[in-house]
Amino acid sequence: MTERSADQFALLLADRRPSGATGLLTRRSGLAMSLGPILLGVDRESRLHLLVPIPASVVADDRVSNGIDLAERELLVGGDAVRFADLQCRLPRLSKPFEQLVDDILGRLAAEPESGIRAVLAALEDWRALLRRAVDGLSREEVLGLVGELEVMTRLAAHNPTAAVEGWTGPDRQSRDFRRGGKDIEVKASSAVSPTSVRISNLDQLDPGLSSSLCLVLAHLSLESDAPDIEERIEILLDLGVPIDALTMKLRELGYLRGMELTVPSRYRLRQLHWWMVDANFPGLRASDIESSRLAAVDQLSYDLILAALPPSLSESAVEKFVEDWSQ
Repeated sequence: MTERSADQFALLLADRRPSGATGLLTRRSGLAMSLGPILLGVDRESRLHLLVPIPASVVADDRVSNGIDLAERELLVGGDAVRFADLQCRLPRLSKPFEQLVDDILGRLAAEPESGIRAVLAALEDWRALLRRAVDGLSREEVLGLVGELEVMTRLAAHNPTAAVEGWTGPDRQSRDFRRGGKDIEVKASSAVSPTSVRISNLDQLDPGLSSSLCLVLAHLSLESDAPDIEERIEILLDLGVPIDALTMKLRELGYLRGMELTVPSRYRLRQLHWWMVDANFPGLRASDIESSRLAAVDQLSYDLILAALPPSLSESAVEKFVEDWSQ
């Protein structure tokens, strides 16, 4: 069983030995192939490397993203020259995603040690879009939306942590952010001092006819330097019992990798969650409001819902009852 790559990279970064002519300090990952050991390395610029032995006939050359490259390198191992596919992380802010990628590759190699470069290339293909997304980072609006959804998930997880993450459909780009047994929740987030409206992105979001019950939730947030960030919110969910593998996968689908550095602020304090039950009399537009022959020529319809025109939000006891029912 190999150690987590993060622990091994940390030991390499703390190693004060000279890196030698290659400019690379390495240690064995705990896995080996017939061609040689699989290594982890750190170079003089503290960049992280995964080195997988390859035969002379194999070419390793790929620009995975703006921060991660695959190339070839020859090293002496026990006095013998060994050719390696060298997967390198060139951007420090991608170090955490890179460690997760390395763990994935090592897991594949542990299951099939002689797969070698095939395991590397298969993992890169699976991770390519996500790594490029990590380079770009999440936008301010995406961070706000994620924080709002994590706050609602925390409320749900207090009753049923597994259902809370399994019912999180926001990463799937569905019209509602949480769905379970016909009971749906649509989450909006705002960091305005006094929010006046929320954007409804399609005609299905507030159509109560598509659910047995539907709640609209506004997460009112404020940007504060000492507020929890996304990682701290994730830890709260894990402490509540949310399964880590399921949560990690959902976050990846959304474009967020654990530990990734964001280029926009992410420390928001929750002021309040406002909940409204959406019924046939609730303000908004539905597809059923528009004659089908006219609707056929309409695409990507969105609108702003004025908060002052909404009925009173639910009392705390009514919210608790809805959450309990949703979590059953």
